[in-house]
Amino acid sequence: MKRTDTREAQMLRSARKKSGLSQLQLATELEVQVRQYQRLEYGEQPFSSVNIKLGLKICRILQIDPYDLVLGDSNANRPTQLQSRPPGKKKRDQDSWNGRGVYSDPTANQALYNVSAEWTRMRRLAVRLRLKGEQPDPMLFTGIFRRLITDPLEELTDT
Repeated sequence: MKRTDTREAQMLRSARKKSGLSQLQLATELEVQVRQYQRLEYGEQPFSSVNIKLGLKICRILQIDPYDLVLGDSNANRPTQLQSRPPGKKKRDQDSWNGRGVYSDPTANQALYNVSAEWTRMRRLAVRLRLKGEQPDPMLFTGIFRRLITDPLEELTDT
């Protein structure tokens, strides 16, 4: 692959050198192959393509602000507040999780909304397929969604 001296690569390199770690030491601490880390530092692989857990681990070890690394500016591009519900939706008076309507962390609100919306979408799909007599694809319904194809249909249509 062709090496490109990107802003991300420069930040990774300078932060690693500043921390006094070699590429081998950092890769060992990250539990990845040295070559995998080198691709990032040499600009052969964009940082945006890295698994989020690995990316955050790199930022923690090298003490780099993830926003600064990915977006280029630690303050200008930060979201001030994430939306906790889609536009046009009526705000509920009370949230069953903490009784105040929203979590104090806007990221938690967004994550909760995303999971809730995905669960509703997948439940509707599973019910529609099962009512038609079709067998839902088990590869689509993995993890927490597995129960949508294993639970009795009556339990899914009651809610």
